[in-house]
Amino acid sequence: MSSAGVMIRPGELSDLQRLLTLVEDCPGAPHWAPQTWRQVLEISPIGVQRIVLIAESVNECVGFGVLGRSGEAAEIESLAVSTFWRRRGIARQLCKNLLGWAHARGARHVSLEVRISNNAARSLYDSLGFHEVAIRKGYYQDPPEDALVMTAKL
Repeated sequence: MSSAGVMIRPGELSDLQRLLTLVEDCPGAPHWAPQTWRQVLEISPIGVQRIVLIAESVNECVGFGVLGRSGEAAEIESLAVSTFWRRRGIARQLCKNLLGWAHARGARHVSLEVRISNNAARSLYDSLGFHEVAIRKGYYQDPPEDALVMTAKL
């Protein structure tokens, strides 16, 4: 699938370095250790299905999304788009693809955490049917910030 001239496809282990580069250049992206990314791309824990979607343009990784599913519950674990590529519908397309993948595998509801100050992301999630359900104090580091927990039915 494509959005704004960008192709979205499942991630592979060969994407590891490009993901790490994007994370370093993307404010607000989770700074998971390289070994964590490797595990996310390679295998899922027992009982959990996971997908990593890559948004790319001419072999450049411009965004990604990670979703895990267990039973009827799914969680968007991470979503980021390069600063230069924002406001082009890439995050929306990544989310729609992640949610479609989860729904097709039996998920009935999905959750996520988002920085309280991230108004653009909150607006996107609102438009996709997510609702605020809780606040997690001190959830984020660097800089420290509370997380807003949002959920949606699939």
